[in-house]
Amino acid sequence: MQSKVYSKDNIERGVVRDGQTLTHDNTVRTGVSQIDLSSGHEDSAARVDFDDDDMAFAAAFSPLGDLVFVAIQGSNTVNILDAYGGNEIAGIGTGLAPQGLVLDDQGRLYVQNLMSRSLSVFDVTALLAGTKTSAGLLAEISLVGHETLPAEVLLGKQIFYNAASDRMSLE
Repeated sequence: MQSKVYSKDNIERGVVRDGQTLTHDNTVRTGVSQIDLSSGHEDSAARVDFDDDDMAFAAAFSPLGDLVFVAIQGSNTVNILDAYGGNEIAGIGTGLAPQGLVLDDQGRLYVQNLMSRSLSVFDVTALLAGTKTSAGLLAEISLVGHETLPAEVLLGKQIFYNAASDRMSLE
């Protein structure tokens, strides 16, 4: 199986279609789904929606394929799901706007944070072993030696990309 991240735009609801008013909770959601690589089709029953989270941006599977790590950009988290049942096992707070994930064979999760201009490195060995639902931060590495954006422009982008902030979203 392969995972894909998506935005679920609700095109089957609305005053014209079913008489129900669209709200912030039913208009657009982000999530992940599974694709059967042998058939090339999505397993729609295995979809996982993330309520009150910003865009799912990247996914990485554990070595056994039993866990999937999902970077949630504007929520500044990596959500860890049971790959078979879709239940959330844990969440890891990251830098601002995580967009890239790599899980190495030593149990380290590398998270590229666009708006923090950093790479977070987490020890997820206990999560992989099923003995903890947390991960330890090993390092936060700056990826930018000299920021080319003016400070006020960078701050504006950091606020814009941060759905976890009340300045951008109440949910």
